[in-house]
Amino acid sequence: MIVKYAKTRQADFMPLPQDIKNNVMTWLNYLTSIGFTAKDPLFPQFASQFNQSNLLENTITHTEIKSNTTIRGIFENTFMTAGYEYLRPHSFRHTMIRFAEKQSPEFLNAVRQSLGHSSIDVSFNSYGQLSEGEQRARIAGFEHDFDN
Repeated sequence: MIVKYAKTRQADFMPLPQDIKNNVMTWLNYLTSIGFTAKDPLFPQFASQFNQSNLLENTITHTEIKSNTTIRGIFENTFMTAGYEYLRPHSFRHTMIRFAEKQSPEFLNAVRQSLGHSSIDVSFNSYGQLSEGEQRARIAGFEHDFDN
């Protein structure tokens, strides 16, 4: 996968519910049926133009979406259409790190690498901030025998 600043990395999906996997596979099968290959983007651009009858036609291109604004718009429209509160795409990266930090150090490191972070410090500085409520709960729940 090509990512920002022309870096490349291997990215793996976190475990997902079956319905999400099914939707992604249905989309991938559709793209394959219209001539897309493994080298094409999973989420391509659409080209819109008016035809000779003055009707708007949308065509899927073999070009990746490069605008964060476009991607956020797609997410927002999809969430709202489905009746869900909008979550920014970057929120999923935050969720992955927060989940991983409760697992093993090896799992956290694997997620860090999958996100393209050069060190665990980058992951924690970017996504490891606790809310005020989480800070209080963790401090209040801390127990230590100070006499020993």
